[in-house]
Amino acid sequence: MIIQISDLNDERFGRFGNQLFKYFFLKVLEREIGCEIRHPRWLGNLAFDIPASAPPEQTEDVLVIHPADGLTLGQCLALVAERVSLGVRTLDLKGFFQFHTRDISNYKELFFDTFKFKPHLLAQITDALKLQNPNGHNVITTHLRRSDYAHYQDNPLFWLTPIESVFKSLELLGRTSYSGRLIYLCSDDMPSCVREFTAKGVPF
Repeated sequence: MIIQISDLNDERFGRFGNQLFKYFFLKVLEREIGCEIRHPRWLGNLAFDIPASAPPEQTEDVLVIHPADGLTLGQCLALVAERVSLGVRTLDLKGFFQFHTRDISNYKELFFDTFKFKPHLLAQITDALKLQNPNGHNVITTHLRRSDYAHYQDNPLFWLTPIESVFKSLELLGRTSYSGRLIYLCSDDMPSCVREFTAKGVPF
């Protein structure tokens, strides 16, 4: 039995962050169903100790799980298991497979084992952290997606995080153990985010 995500590296259906969750769903299926998983080469093969798989197969057996349906991890597993029970040889999955943390908490160790940085990248990350954070303070990471998201109007899946909600969250965190925090800001529109953070007087 082969279960694959043939569009894993197609950025039209999710960039690197989305691809992480799509690949992880394959790993969960591998554990729960005992299937062979396949996918095209993607950035994860370069960043993590993830071996290349055999290439995806051509198949007419496709299961589309739309994110708007709001299915849990268990419900998605059940849908796949149902198709497997029908004797499908190769099943191609379509979807984003991002679930509530309560769903994936049981797979925490699998997540960490799956996404281990390659040694040379880990060394670079460690050196950068030592340079930027020599005192070992907690680091708050915030990702602000802008650019194309600004063009989606009233979309239930793609929406802009209001900058004020980010500042409110940082203020609340500042009252906790993150008082000596460093903020790592990443965005696909850094100039606008820099302006917002600078105007608010929030260091990053």
